[in-house]
Amino acid sequence: MKKLKLLPLLFLILLSGQVQAKTWEQSMSTWAGIWSKVHSSNKETRDQGRKEMWAQYTDRTRSDPNYTYEQRRARIIAYAREHISTNYPHMTAATTEGIIDWIAMWHLAKVKYPMEDEGAIEQMLLDDESWLIYQYPGELADINAKLAKQAAAEKARQAAAAAAEAERRAAIMIPALEVKAPVAGVEWTTNQATFDYVVPCQGISYVAIVSNIANHRDPLTENDKGELVYERDMTIGYSRMADYCIAIGSPKTGTSTTYNEYDDAEHWRNWWMTAGVEDDNGIPVRDENAEIEATIALIKLAK
Repeated sequence: MKKLKLLPLLFLILLSGQVQAKTWEQSMSTWAGIWSKVHSSNKETRDQGRKEMWAQYTDRTRSDPNYTYEQRRARIIAYAREHISTNYPHMTAATTEGIIDWIAMWHLAKVKYPMEDEGAIEQMLLDDESWLIYQYPGELADINAKLAKQAAAEKARQAAAAAAEAERRAAIMIPALEVKAPVAGVEWTTNQATFDYVVPCQGISYVAIVSNIANHRDPLTENDKGELVYERDMTIGYSRMADYCIAIGSPKTGTSTTYNEYDDAEHWRNWWMTAGVEDDNGIPVRDENAEIEATIALIKLAK
């Protein structure tokens, strides 16, 4: 009879000091080949498999050692571990344990309980063990498919999380409009599109215009009160200007946050006199000439 080898069995079985691997390997290969025929979609192949099965029942000798249940299970699990580690090194320990649990479950049902029956014969035990070997590749393929599906889902989850993080960072990098602190108790007038102004008293004789280069921003640090401040902020002089009844015109300002190469947050105060054009991240970028023209227009208005 031609023996079909379904899977390589690369381990040694020791019993009473003698190597029995070849005998068991041949038996499992034979029975696995028979089972593959029995489960064939072709009727002639199925019939051939049944004939070979009956031939094994009546003609084969008891050359295989009658292992205990624990020994029989251990040899199949040892084979599975070796096969997985050689052919599927990417599989996790949990997945390997999954296939081993599957083997143990079926071996318990198909081998242990029949062995406890006084009428158990070696041919039938080999029949059931070979069925397990026959089903093993399909179960392993299912586990691989599940693993690939889980990996794809995790990759998609990570990509979605990365996109959400990129969107979040882009959003917080866009300056959030800042409410300027009052000057000598007087609130800023904010009805202009690109600048704010404050008139601290009647009879204004002078106007101070705050001006910065295009896309200018000041680094902010946290003081002992937990406030984000700029150490050279010009607002320190605003109250003194109010004492001299000086009106103040200032570009719109907004705060933003960026992250450096160490993923540390960096806080900024941004200044602008024009709306600018948003880049790919939605962050406004302003033209220097347009900023200069807008500042000149404010000076003329103040005059």
